[in-house]
Amino acid sequence: MRSWWGSRCSWRGSLRGDFRLRRAIITWRNLGFQVAGAKLALAGTYGRRSQGLDFHGKVQLQAKPSQMVTGFKSVLRRPFDHFLRKNGVTELPIKLTENGIIPPTA
Repeated sequence: MRSWWGSRCSWRGSLRGDFRLRRAIITWRNLGFQVAGAKLALAGTYGRRSQGLDFHGKVQLQAKPSQMVTGFKSVLRRPFDHFLRKNGVTELPIKLTENGIIPPTA
């Protein structure tokens, strides 16, 4: 598989979800995406005409917050690792929003 920048890349993951399409708006109820080390669970909407999106959910990571950065930032995050971990995974809220196409003004 070739990525848009031309270099060779590959990944293995899974995508699942339930949606409803009504009046050019797709509503996702249980959108899930999983790759090695991370699981994403979202719900929200996507406007086909406006191309705007509004998704909210959570991401679960196997890595501790201090393992996601290097150097001095890693040392600063270590005391907070246990606050963000539940049952051996790091759970963080996530929000993906975009207003979509903004029509040009004359």
